[in-house]
Amino acid sequence: MGFALMTLPVVWRRSTPLPAVLICAVGLVVQTSAGPAPVVAGFLAILVLLASLGYHASRREGLIGLGVMLVAGASAELLDAPLSLGDLVVNVLILCVAWFGAYRIRAHADARVQAEIAADREARDAVAAERARIARDLHDSVAHTLTLIALQSGV
Repeated sequence: MGFALMTLPVVWRRSTPLPAVLICAVGLVVQTSAGPAPVVAGFLAILVLLASLGYHASRREGLIGLGVMLVAGASAELLDAPLSLGDLVVNVLILCVAWFGAYRIRAHADARVQAEIAADREARDAVAAERARIARDLHDSVAHTLTLIALQSGV
């Protein structure tokens, strides 16, 4: 049951990343209290869900989900037979790096898109300014020519 709660939310990781992480955290606690489980698949599901949370959710939701998963992981370590501080620290670091790495990738992608939008806007403004300058020059040339025609026809 707990293993299913840990791995099944991977299906919803993009559409609803925070609820998926919360369900996985509950599954981690349930599975740890129930007994041994396939460690690699469950931990991989946690990492995938945290990375999806970092990439697809807001910063606030991401921090909430990361905090809940850290509490679930710490409680799983406490429920496990011998408490190893080294394992706890390494697991916390791995979980934080998974979320923060995906969050930074998303922030970098957003900044790149904003820079492209700003560059496009500047290019459009430059084209509009050049068109206005050409229109002014053309207007001045036509006005000067018409003035000369009017003066010469009056003579």
